[in-house]
Amino acid sequence: MKTFVLRFIHTPGIVSGVIDYVEDGHFDHCECGGHSQEEVDAGTPQTWIGAHMHGGVEERPADYCKPNRERRYGLPMADAVFDRCMDYERSKIGDSYNLWDDIGIALHTEWRSKHGLICSWLQFNATSIWSKTLDPPTMMLNLLPGRAHLVTPELLLLSPYLQGRLIYQFPEEK
Repeated sequence: MKTFVLRFIHTPGIVSGVIDYVEDGHFDHCECGGHSQEEVDAGTPQTWIGAHMHGGVEERPADYCKPNRERRYGLPMADAVFDRCMDYERSKIGDSYNLWDDIGIALHTEWRSKHGLICSWLQFNATSIWSKTLDPPTMMLNLLPGRAHLVTPELLLLSPYLQGRLIYQFPEEK
């Protein structure tokens, strides 16, 4: 059994501010870490995989940014399912970022490119590999076919499969 860690962050800056405004949310980015149970227990991930405006889909060191808000959720899964999720994530490394998708979300249009991903679309696809193995098989969110490109970090955060799976948050809620 391994734990797929889904991380939601907010970082200071203009781009984050625009995303917060458009989404009316608290998090501007999501990414994953495939960690050993020891890393999960210690809270010491080594890398995060995500789609970034500058660089596309990349695996970055754990300390590549200093978020001012963060939540991590652990999805326990069988080793073979975990490997399929991480294989999907790593197969996307090098793909471009889909800025047109962000613009389409902001303007409530269907603008998007057939190439590239945004962070939440990448994580929705990866976590749906896991959720399809559940009984009954399902998706992380109840979406119409062909609508995964509209998933935002805030929307993915609403998945019922994250309930009770919070493993880390900063700052601590009072």
